[in-house]
Amino acid sequence: MGKIKQNLFFALFYNVVGIPVAARVFMGLGIILRPELAGLAMAFSSVSVVANSLLLKTFKPLAKNYLSRLAPVAMTAIFTLMFLGFARISAEL
Repeated sequence: MGKIKQNLFFALFYNVVGIPVAARVFMGLGIILRPELAGLAMAFSSVSVVANSLLLKTFKPLAKNYLSRLAPVAMTAIFTLMFLGFARISAEL
């Protein structure tokens, strides 16, 4: 159930952040996203959900699963930085 909740968080987080940026809601702040890069960002969000699901292969009921606890935080941080990088690239073009 924990992985399901994490995957729902990833899917919702990326869409809540990505849709307003792609719709140029934050254009006044200089954060815009070209449609091509928005599509790439959405592909990466799907990859992160699949990668998070693949961590179930390493699950051991009685063992401490540090990778499963660290992975969602790391993937969220990496995707957010990548998304902002795409926005910066779009603003320069």
